[in-house]
Amino acid sequence: MGPAQFRVCLPETWSSDGTWEVGLFQLLLPHTWHNVLPHQVQLRLHYTAQKPDVDVFLQAGTYVTVQDVVDGWLQVMEARAPTAEDVRGLTVVLDDRGFYKWTFPSAEFSVFLPAWLGRVLGYLDFDTWTVPFYYRSDQRHPVVEITRRDDNGRASLIEITRSHTMAKHGQTSMWSTISKYSFQNMYVHCNISEPVYVGSQMAKIILTHGVNTNKQTVEDVFIPHLMFYRLSQYQFRDIEIDIRDNLGRPIPFQGGTVTATLYFRQRPIP
Repeated sequence: MGPAQFRVCLPETWSSDGTWEVGLFQLLLPHTWHNVLPHQVQLRLHYTAQKPDVDVFLQAGTYVTVQDVVDGWLQVMEARAPTAEDVRGLTVVLDDRGFYKWTFPSAEFSVFLPAWLGRVLGYLDFDTWTVPFYYRSDQRHPVVEITRRDDNGRASLIEITRSHTMAKHGQTSMWSTISKYSFQNMYVHCNISEPVYVGSQMAKIILTHGVNTNKQTVEDVFIPHLMFYRLSQYQFRDIEIDIRDNLGRPIPFQGGTVTATLYFRQRPIP
């Protein structure tokens, strides 16, 4: 088990007469989850015709905004360059409006991206203009070439061929689109509570929490109203907490400690 799934063994078996209920009083979450996993987001770098292209992957981590993606992109580009000379002249700076301006080191330098990532970053114009105007640059058509299409004629690989200003603002959110491992909600399951309806399904859930993508070490989850649920067991010694996303997968914490404080009370008599 990890931070998303843990068990507490009580000193002795706890017995109730069926009138008790439980609620989640406090939840402390370490912000160590990754929404990009190893070898998931691939780039291909072309430096010169005399050197082979270099395949690289964004490092595993948490990518929330365009700025996070650009930082990770630069990190792997510089680390995997054949020589320091190959990236001399490569500059990426924020302009006064918050858009990244890329200056390529030579006319031969280019970057290949999977088309889905190109769409996320605004390099294919039919997606560039779905974001609010203040998150768009003045460049509606960043210079790219579609170098591969799938069987349906849809772009599958693009090449960025020259210096440009990115189409999306540095603070545009990438959280939900950069990876299939991004999640929107957390569901806290507890083995001793009675099942409740979540949509059309029944589950032993004592809290639903929207993901907080603000970067912090530990999140003290805001619980506006303490909700109580009947106990599903009259006797128990083990209490299990299981935190999953909206697709039923354990939250991918990479470390840290989850602290869940439960509150027990006897059910009020009507």
